[in-house]
Amino acid sequence: MWEYRDKVAIAGIGYTELIRRNPRTLLSLTVEATDAALADAGLTRADVDGLATTPTMPVYGGEKGNRDGIDVVTPGNLAGALRIRDNITWLGNTMPMVTHAAIDAINALVAGACTHVVLYRALHMPQGRYSNFTSARAGGKDQFFAPYGFSMPAGWAATVARRYLDLAGATRESFARFIVDNRDRAHLNPNAFFRGKTLTTDEYLSSRMIADPITMLDCDLPVDEQSPSCSPEPTAPAICPTLQR
Repeated sequence: MWEYRDKVAIAGIGYTELIRRNPRTLLSLTVEATDAALADAGLTRADVDGLATTPTMPVYGGEKGNRDGIDVVTPGNLAGALRIRDNITWLGNTMPMVTHAAIDAINALVAGACTHVVLYRALHMPQGRYSNFTSARAGGKDQFFAPYGFSMPAGWAATVARRYLDLAGATRESFARFIVDNRDRAHLNPNAFFRGKTLTTDEYLSSRMIADPITMLDCDLPVDEQSPSCSPEPTAPAICPTLQR
């Protein structure tokens, strides 16, 4: 049993409008979502003394994008926008996923480095097909991956999925129930993009193939949106996740 069980809490969540290619800046969406999460948790900006994120762009080829406030939102930039620079005692920039940033935030709270953390993932939907590799040159691992089309999440997931199907003797029909049930559960979230839009097994099985056996309906839907969350427990350190897409 983890000795800090029930010592760190996550509570409160807020959403900005969920649309594709929002004309607003990523920073403005992040600020709005953070304020919504804090209000839902019964906290204010003045309570925040920690910020954590995974500062990456969802672009795998071409212009990666590194404009602070436009393509990404760094903790320092968000602290300035929230006017809480003087409050901050801990900042976290953790790769490669926001779940890793969450672990760092929890550890920072347990260590006493801060008391209320806004944990956020700031992403936006760039123009074009952001998974396409469009650069004339490739460096690092891309020089080995890109020539074979291995430069996007669907491609990476496809190798794992194909291996599973072969080892387990399963088929795409095995995935169908999970995907259809997942869509059904989305109807319970009033902010879900596909709320009210049902999905049938036949629709899933006939969806466009991206990287065998991964189809369009196995992929996530990139949108511009932010959802943060924050903890109001008076006797526990607080962690406020913010998710921006």
